[in-house]
Amino acid sequence: MYRKKLMKKVGSLVIVTALIVSAFAVFPREVTRASAFEGETIVVTEIMYNPAGADTNEWIELFNPSSEALNVSGWTIKDEADNTFGDLTGIVIPAYGYYVVYDSNILNNDPETIYIYDATATEVLNVSYDDIAGENQSIEIDEAGEWNVGPAGGTPGESNSVMEAPVTTHELEGEETAWGWFVSNVTVTLNATDDTGVKETKYSIDGGAWNTYTEPFVIEEPGVHNVEYYSVDFWGVEETHHTVEVKIANTSSGLSVTPTEANWNETKTIKVYNAEGTVYLYAPREDTPRQGPDTGGYIEWFNILFDVSGKWWVVDTFDSEVNAFAIDVKPVELAVNATPDEVNYVKSGVEGSYLTIEGTVTMNGEAAAQAKVKLIYPDGSSEIKDVETDGSFLYHFNMGQKGAGEYNVTAYIGNATYPDAFGYDVVIVNVVAPNITLVSNDAIGGFDIGTVVFEVTYPEDGEALLANDHNISIYKDGELYAWHTKKGATVETGGPVDFAITGKLLNLTSGMWEAGDYVINFSIDVTGDGNWDMLVRQIILWRLARQ
Repeated sequence: MYRKKLMKKVGSLVIVTALIVSAFAVFPREVTRASAFEGETIVVTEIMYNPAGADTNEWIELFNPSSEALNVSGWTIKDEADNTFGDLTGIVIPAYGYYVVYDSNILNNDPETIYIYDATATEVLNVSYDDIAGENQSIEIDEAGEWNVGPAGGTPGESNSVMEAPVTTHELEGEETAWGWFVSNVTVTLNATDDTGVKETKYSIDGGAWNTYTEPFVIEEPGVHNVEYYSVDFWGVEETHHTVEVKIANTSSGLSVTPTEANWNETKTIKVYNAEGTVYLYAPREDTPRQGPDTGGYIEWFNILFDVSGKWWVVDTFDSEVNAFAIDVKPVELAVNATPDEVNYVKSGVEGSYLTIEGTVTMNGEAAAQAKVKLIYPDGSSEIKDVETDGSFLYHFNMGQKGAGEYNVTAYIGNATYPDAFGYDVVIVNVVAPNITLVSNDAIGGFDIGTVVFEVTYPEDGEALLANDHNISIYKDGELYAWHTKKGATVETGGPVDFAITGKLLNLTSGMWEAGDYVINFSIDVTGDGNWDMLVRQIILWRLARQ
């Protein structure tokens, strides 16, 4: 335990509080206290120092901020004049509970300090107040630890009127349709926040028993469900109850539909069996039905064009319930042919750094003129173009700026996220090796003398290369020995080797060169997109013998 002082000031009001820090347990959700009350054993939350008429009904409200009951029997409360206030004999304050101590003609109606001592006469707490309240008005502590004027008569034994209620929100996770019903189990997540801390969150399903929320819960039963929920904060303040409606369709009923699947852009007749109510047909991601309302145990919709891929739902509504049956409409395949298959990376600014990717998109052997093509670069950026009337497409760009890696050429018809037709091809821009030359090596194993020098340059023009982002790794006898990484302005190194880069040259020195076989790897990101454009692994080998 330790004690610290806390001072707060409101106008001319100053509060000085001695805090005793002790361990406390938590509820199923962790209670995080506001800093103003961190570690307190007991809190004075409200004072009535000027009751109506004669001061014969003064009171002090105490709060136990712990998850365990607090035995205050033998504790004493005193004023500045050392007068004892009330009697705490036999009193145990429940976890997160209040207790009101009464007395008469003790508290001043002007500046006063109240002291609380434990059974060993050790001061636990002292609080000061100024005369800011009118007759029969209490003063209340708020969640920031500041005094406020309370209501007439105060709120003895209850949470203070100035305390803010927690705020709880919900999230529903499942397969939700545009027509308003889920067609899967629904996971409900409740999220509660409060300035001081959330004590607990409660929820009830369809008016049933209240449950303490500890983790997301799942609703499986088809039908319309009402989830009621609320939270209570550290001080016992309960928020207004919330209700969310969860509607789950029955996908395992006797409702039967043919066909059960189709391809995009096919036309088929839909037959519905065993319907119980009013029946509708919804296309994927649409909230207006394509067919219906229709009624009867058997329904037939003639020559329906499946012009959107995804799940089409036959929906049977009756008595506030829904039976649903899915027709799975699959996207068709687009044939994408992109050239070249692969090329080697070339730095920007020299001949050969521009790349042309071209090709065709066909569907069932015919030009897919209604398609779009999306070229996705190695850094994740992309460019979308319409396919020409003959099914062709063409991209021309600076490969030196885009970098090495995989260039994905994706063609689609319809929505890019939910395509009705889809296909792709890949063009690879190969990582290339830089020019690396071992210029000199006069290092001696077992000594701190000598330098190993490499020249590292672009293969295209011999210019210096290591000003770009890079990673250099040195292995000795097959184990990582030292490394040097540059990313933007950040440089990190490790191991017993010092790296110094000057123009084209990499100079390696060490406080102690160990004897052994050394291998050095270079990985270089010319474009700064996080992908290596130049790479050389284990082609430089030197050996240091002990002398």
